[in-house]
Amino acid sequence: MKKFLCILLLLMNFYLLPAQKMLVAFTMDKHLEVGVPVCYLDERGDTIVPYGRYKFCQTDTIRNIGFVYENKQNARIVCIDNQGKGLFYVFKCDNGPDYISEGLFRIMDENGLIGFADSLGNVVIKPQFKFATSFENGKAQATTSGDAINDGEHSFWKSDEWQLIDHKGDKMIKYAAIRSGRSLKGLQITIFGKQRKISQEISYSYPPDIEFANNLDVWVNLQDVSFDGKDDILVNLGQYGNQMIQYYDCLVWNETKGAIL
Repeated sequence: MKKFLCILLLLMNFYLLPAQKMLVAFTMDKHLEVGVPVCYLDERGDTIVPYGRYKFCQTDTIRNIGFVYENKQNARIVCIDNQGKGLFYVFKCDNGPDYISEGLFRIMDENGLIGFADSLGNVVIKPQFKFATSFENGKAQATTSGDAINDGEHSFWKSDEWQLIDHKGDKMIKYAAIRSGRSLKGLQITIFGKQRKISQEISYSYPPDIEFANNLDVWVNLQDVSFDGKDDILVNLGQYGNQMIQYYDCLVWNETKGAIL
């Protein structure tokens, strides 16, 4: 009898728990496909997002957040929650919303500055960058300067000043090009340690034959290439030869001196 009462109480508690709100997309068009006007209804069939406010963008069911297009020319992607509230704009990637990488995706503010949010719609890194890459191995490349370049086949961001940020948006390193006229001569690299304090500054000079490189961009990354548990610095040296082989220079962590050399 006691066992039966316990099971009954558990079932009652389960059914008394508030259900997570969910929105479902509907359209008056023949098919629910990208670009058609939609409305979003809740479980009771009540309209939460009015028809035509947005256009469909891959999200037919919203449990936490979903993505929709603005219903206008040059439409941006908007992230909305399961109450129908617009949260922020979303960075476009492959003609759709940015992919979630390491729990974060890129978002944008009204001025087009880029930040990051998590899969629940919480802003983790507020929009502040003109461009940023997705996170990979705990790092993202970000910049507050530069311009978008389109070579006819690909588009990319070109800047002489970059920083590597972590999942909290804190700088791990920053680096800037050193030029003589338009010629790239070196890099000024700043490494940040605990409490965002500068731990090391490096003036790097490119090798003399850098002038023969193809597709040389200002690019630096942190990677443990010596497998000692410490990050080393990889510097892009561009591509060379008919086969366009990619080359890098490496500044390696020195345990004795406690610095990258």
